[in-house]
Amino acid sequence: MAEFNNISDDKVKEATGRAWQQWISYLDAHGAADLDHKGIVQLVCDDIHKNWWGQMVTVGYEQAKGCRVKNQNATGFQINASKTVDATLPKVYQAWAQHLSE
Repeated sequence: MAEFNNISDDKVKEATGRAWQQWISYLDAHGAADLDHKGIVQLVCDDIHKNWWGQMVTVGYEQAKGCRVKNQNATGFQINASKTVDATLPKVYQAWAQHLSE
């Protein structure tokens, strides 16, 4: 069973009516290999009329075709970090403002 863009075959089929191999075949048959990311999204969205799923299917297709690796975005890769602070919002803002003024 295929999985692309961290989305299983079952989930993509449930949401869009097609499993991954069906999407790959459909997009290949409609010239997606010659389109950029936006063009592929448009092709998918014209078919299923679901913008979020258009992006998810497009990234999955790009991964399946070797044009994009897992966790890669349109410009490369991003790193994010977050921190949970045990404090009230006013105290966090005050600390942040003080840090910026130092």
